[in-house]
Amino acid sequence: MITDYLQYGIYLLIVGAVAWLWLFLFKKWNILDRPGHDWIPPRLFRVPNFQGIVYIIWFWIALLLLFPHLLEVPQIAWLLYLATWYGIFNFINDIIDRKGDMTWIAPHLRLGVQILFVGVYVYVSGMYQTITIFDHSLNPIIGFFFCWFWILGFINAINFFDGVNGMTAGVTGIGYVAVAVLIQTVVLVIYQVSWADLLLMNGITQICILLAISCLVYIAVEYKPSGVMRDVGFSFIGFTLGALSLLGGAKFGTMLLVLFLPICDSIWVFINRVLIMKKNPMKGDYTHLHHRLMKIGFSRPEIRVSVWIFTLTMLLLLVLLGNGSIDKMVLFVRLAAVFFGLHIYLYWIKKIPFELIKKDKKQTD
Repeated sequence: MITDYLQYGIYLLIVGAVAWLWLFLFKKWNILDRPGHDWIPPRLFRVPNFQGIVYIIWFWIALLLLFPHLLEVPQIAWLLYLATWYGIFNFINDIIDRKGDMTWIAPHLRLGVQILFVGVYVYVSGMYQTITIFDHSLNPIIGFFFCWFWILGFINAINFFDGVNGMTAGVTGIGYVAVAVLIQTVVLVIYQVSWADLLLMNGITQICILLAISCLVYIAVEYKPSGVMRDVGFSFIGFTLGALSLLGGAKFGTMLLVLFLPICDSIWVFINRVLIMKKNPMKGDYTHLHHRLMKIGFSRPEIRVSVWIFTLTMLLLLVLLGNGSIDKMVLFVRLAAVFFGLHIYLYWIKKIPFELIKKDKKQTD
């Protein structure tokens, strides 16, 4: 155990030192993002770009140096390989975007690649064969599509939620901690697992701790902001978090509550775009939770801290509820009713403006 703590400490030092080194190098080499009309409120300064690829590369280097045995577990190895290549695909998209003309890989192609990578992982991991909901096993075909949709939902919800520097890194870091805590306090305590499953659960716990530490580092990297993760880092994070929550046997109510705000916000934005704005739901705009909160006067630091506190509160409630799956689902439904009910009242009935526009007062961190 002491050895594990020492390795985690070394991992923190490696990832932290490298992250700040690359901040310096990116500034020196002028590898910076291109703020403009797509940043609302506008930002008047540039910050180092491509921090997401640094996150992925140094996660791998530190993993190979300190925890190479984790790659001996097929489900974990395949997850990290495919999530990495998906992150690299998004890195290529960001390189294309650096031309400055707002040109990216076509959205339908990016969605197709996302669907392909997730589908391959669900199949090779075999996770779809052991999915249970409320202690009832799903038919493998239904389980396959459930796992596919679940991971795709995580990737897109987390990407959608990336709008206030450091906020999403904090929320997903708490998500990794939730998976690790539930494995050690519920799955391994209540359920009987085979030796192979025990190795898998302990491996997932270690991966979750490593990725949570990385998220902690990148809260600081993104703060104010010093650097930006963009889709490269958060696509990797969403992919791994969604898959690890399934592999770890974490109850679905658990992850729905810990990631309540990203999930519900994504659903709201999707519905609002289709029903109210009459537009393609995949076409970006400034109607996400952080945009709505900024519109009514919240500052970015206030939004960031409020979201972190809410997510930590959910984690504490989940620890107290333990294996109470029904209680977690009831809590999720009640919170969702409040969330959507309040939004319908404020934005559909009272007609409070919900989208930031270019002429809004400029705000920065």
